[in-house]
Amino acid sequence: MRPPKKVNQPVKTEIRYKPAFATIFLTLGPGETITAEAGAMTSMDSQLSMRTEFSGGLIPGLLKNA
Repeated sequence: MRPPKKVNQPVKTEIRYKPAFATIFLTLGPGETITAEAGAMTSMDSQLSMRTEFSGGLIPGLLKNA
């Protein structure tokens, strides 16, 4: 796993459809990454790739759903 690249400028963001259906749109540069909460990402550009990981370990994850 590679650590995310550090950038000197903030990610460009735009909030649309507020207040009831507020959605944030992000514009990422080449090599930039984001971490989203499970179920939070609703769509993405076809040129992006997604990597998922199970954080917290197997046993704690199973106990959360119990």
